[in-house]
Amino acid sequence: NCDIGKIVTMPLPRLDLLNSEKYAVKVRKKIYEVYPQLKEKSVILYVPTFRKHEEEFENALKRLAEAVDYDKYQFVVKIHPLSKAIVDEKVIQAKEFDSFEMLFVADYVISDYSCIVYEAAVRKIPLYFYNFDMDMYTDGRGLAVDYYNELPGLISKDPVEIVKTIENESYDMEKLSAFADKYVVPTEHATKNIVDFVFNLMKK
Repeated sequence: NCDIGKIVTMPLPRLDLLNSEKYAVKVRKKIYEVYPQLKEKSVILYVPTFRKHEEEFENALKRLAEAVDYDKYQFVVKIHPLSKAIVDEKVIQAKEFDSFEMLFVADYVISDYSCIVYEAAVRKIPLYFYNFDMDMYTDGRGLAVDYYNELPGLISKDPVEIVKTIENESYDMEKLSAFADKYVVPTEHATKNIVDFVFNLMKK
């Protein structure tokens, strides 16, 4: 029953980093120094949500890793720090860098229910959704968006279908941009806006 007038929606300061080419160049340089092979092929970045029950996730991850054509792509997986899932040796985990940083070398992002999809959309990285446990996840935790109608890009429980779509189909970048603009208010000075807002409150 909170009065809507008391709620202020503002993008996080990290939006400034997402929009900064200077920051992007700096981060890419750091990553390429450690993983130079990421410059050689297109990078598919998989950023899954953390799950307490990991057996099904581990099997799903294995199926996705097997679906990737490593002659064409570098496959990077950023599992949650608390996850104990076993990752195939062919897969790059890049433990020295976090998921946010890896967005700056990604050509494609596969996720499920993670909020990182909003940041990837701001970066204009094609998004794909691997929802192998959709029923269990929605029954246990629920979703904040109309999943099938709102999300841009293919939604599938089949990892082969996802990889084939990346390989063979053009991406609707206009839908991706519309998704980003709807859920992340476009602004060039997110950090300054928040600081100014707080300081103005302090003056009152």
